[in-house]
Amino acid sequence: MQFRKSIFLAGVPVLPVAQQFTTGSGRNLAWVGPSTTALAACRMLGEWHKTAHVTVLPCYVPSEAEKSDPALYAKNVQEVIANALGVPATIEWAFEDAKEYYSTCYGAAVSADFAPAAAKTDKSG
Repeated sequence: MQFRKSIFLAGVPVLPVAQQFTTGSGRNLAWVGPSTTALAACRMLGEWHKTAHVTVLPCYVPSEAEKSDPALYAKNVQEVIANALGVPATIEWAFEDAKEYYSTCYGAAVSADFAPAAAKTDKSG
């Protein structure tokens, strides 16, 4: 998912931090798909071995082009973090795209903090 541009508007250096979480079983601890707080808690508590890997990357100083284009700055910092994690940067998805996808697929409204609201009961319209 794309980083929001607002944090990069100031055009000042940032300290990127890459976080990766692993479990003994290899299950994903992320809150993905239709879920509830209780289900997410059970998924987390059901894993006896959890490891958090935190990598503080070198300070990223924006170029002049990045200072004048927060979207470019955000994209480049996201790529630095993705490279550190060894995963592709999913730049084509924005927060709003993910909210719409979730709402469409699971029939649930999504609030501003991406917490699912109650699922729709009438799927006719």
